[in-house]
Amino acid sequence: RLADVMAARARWAAAERLLRRSLELDGDLHEAWYRQATALRRLGRDADADEAMGQFMATRNRLRPDLGFPE
Repeated sequence: RLADVMAARARWAAAERLLRRSLELDGDLHEAWYRQATALRRLGRDADADEAMGQFMATRNRLRPDLGFPE
């Protein structure tokens, strides 16, 4: 949650660093992948943001398939 505080204060580099550490500890935190993608995008690191968003989608789909759209 400290990364959320940093993001709210527009301290994107600090937020990204905290989120990266969270994901090192638990790579299944799909919300952290989403927030990291947002922080990376704000830092202008679009390729890294795209990769983090892909990790978010893959992790969320694996852990919470019930959140997908019905066909």
